[in-house]
Amino acid sequence: MPLPVRFKVGTAMHSVTTQNETEALPYFLPLELTVTDPEVVAELNAKQEGPERDEYALGALRLGVLAFKQARGQIDAGTLRHEGERLLVQLLCASTARRTPSKDSNA
Repeated sequence: MPLPVRFKVGTAMHSVTTQNETEALPYFLPLELTVTDPEVVAELNAKQEGPERDEYALGALRLGVLAFKQARGQIDAGTLRHEGERLLVQLLCASTARRTPSKDSNA
């Protein structure tokens, strides 16, 4: 069964410069995906539904976009490495938070 992934919606704008052109883009882009790739479904399904899964999917999407841009020669390896490391730190923090018992559970 496909796994739906939903992202937050917003309307504020910001400017982004791409290949010497500046354009206004929304801070948030409404996006609803149906994930059908078995490996991606398994990975996303391993995350708790809600913010944890959403953040993981957004990080993976960002890393994928950066990888595509690098393949087209638009970014350098340092940027891709930085984003990969940032995603790993987020995952480590989320994993640690899930494994740390709350103070209420010990009472």
